Amino acid sequence: MARSYVRRQYGAVDILPASDRFDVVDLRLLAPGKDRPATEGGHLLPMTGSLDETPCDVVFVADCAADQADREDRERGHGGELGHWLKARRAEGAIIGASGEGIALLAANGLLEAIKATAPVGKLAEWHMRWPRVRFEPGKVLIEDANIVTSQGGVYDQELAVTLVTAVTSANTGRWLASRLGITRTALAGDLHTQDYLIERAKDWLVTRFSQKVSIEDLACAMGVHRRTLHRHFQAETGMSPVEYLQSLRVEASKRMLERSPFTIERIAALVGYSDAGFYRTAFRRATGTSPRHWRARHRQDQSSAGEAG
Repeated sequence: MARSYVRRQYGAVDILPASDRFDVVDLRLLAPGKDRPATEGGHLLPMTGSLDETPCDVVFVADCAADQADREDRERGHGGELGHWLKARRAEGAIIGASGEGIALLAANGLLEAIKATAPVGKLAEWHMRWPRVRFEPGKVLIEDANIVTSQGGVYDQELAVTLVTAVTSANTGRWLASRLGITRTALAGDLHTQDYLIERAKDWLVTRFSQKVSIEDLACAMGVHRRTLHRHFQAETGMSPVEYLQSLRVEASKRMLERSPFTIERIAALVGYSDAGFYRTAFRRATGTSPRHWRARHRQDQSSAGEAG
């Protein structure tokens, strides 16, 4: 879903051959050893490879429910192979997500020490005793701390997925995905729904079109209200005008491109909806307090420092 959204946003803008880079997700299903993982119903899943050193932006450790007999072996990660692999990916700066009993694998390998995490309700007391250095918090279905996101599992995994997608794309993508899945809030995307249905519709309209040449007149017409009415509702609900909200969507989308792509600032400006790169730079500085160039340089420096620390 995130891939489709990004393709629609930027595909018509970016006519260069490199537009395939906007596919966002290169999903791989990996496991230690030669055994293929299976669903609860016993269906074997197609493997795309064994553990390797290919860098990852996100690693998701599924809710790998297991019988008591093989639990210890699972948590050791097949002789430490999986634990070593997870530590290496974290040292590279990957965001780690874990669901349900998958959280136990992170705890058993020391990846949650001094970090806040959630736990399945039935496991909370046991896990507190087994890993006292992990800051398990009762009552929280989803927790993000130090680039590790944990979910109690089950229905909360959709919220976890939105959180991970948001972290590596943009808040815009996360908001759109959450609205399509009926999720009202995620840990990294913040509040998604307001009390004003008109503004909910208007936000959704802008989120799906922010990279296009749209005007507030177009938005007011689509909502069936006068521009002044739209402005009044927007200001009351968000503290921003519709134009300011549109600019915030564009700037937010550009942040991830600055951080994760080799694209020039001029190309990024065009992709997020600015025909004038100078105007984009002004809008970016107004929103963040710094220039796009400095934002990119600071992020790369942070990445380099994290790699050295790892």
